Amino acid sequence: MEATKKAEAADAKIAQKLAEKVGAAEAKLAEAKTSAMANLNDVAAEAAMAAVATLAGIKTSNAQATKTASTIATKLAKQETN
Repeated sequence: MEATKKAEAADAKIAQKLAEKVGAAEAKLAEAKTSAMANLNDVAAEAAMAAVATLAGIKTSNAQATKTASTIATKLAKQETN
């Protein structure tokens, strides 16, 4: 009985440490994803500005392109969850 209790206590301690590590890893992944998406939006905005300038001969501001890229990214993210 004593050995079983010790084993259960050790298992609980290991499970707690593992849960903490998994939580920390998930937080790092979420932060990395957020950063990557922000960078992706910047690249999309730059590409959109170049495309609009080349195809339509219209100059757009960085703010306009960034706003449009962010709006589209938000809509696409909503579609992915559905």
